[in-house]
Amino acid sequence: MIFIKLLTYTFTYVKISIEKDLKMLTYSKDEMVGVTEFGKSIGAFLNKVVENPLNKLVILRRNKPEAVIIPIEECENLKKPNTQTIEAIKEVENMKKNPHLYKSYNSFSEIIQEIDDEI
Repeated sequence: MIFIKLLTYTFTYVKISIEKDLKMLTYSKDEMVGVTEFGKSIGAFLNKVVENPLNKLVILRRNKPEAVIIPIEECENLKKPNTQTIEAIKEVENMKKNPHLYKSYNSFSEIIQEIDDEI
């Protein structure tokens, strides 16, 4: 059971990470600016990003994304460890210290079968 809980944490973390990555990889037209235009109005573009925490500004060079400007809060959030990941790591550490408290599986199909049996 604990192992299944650990898998849930891990998959949730991966799902959240993928969603964040996808969110950061899609840009609307008003979020993109050429490097020359950006250089002429840095203050205005910075205000645009800071005023709305969901905003990001993609700097283009030769029509290719080169950099992204995001609010400082968003940057700090990216550095914070995910709570579910921390819990999963603690669980793995506990499993290593106390393996006798956890059920072991020989294959992934055994895990699936146990889940099916409980449902």
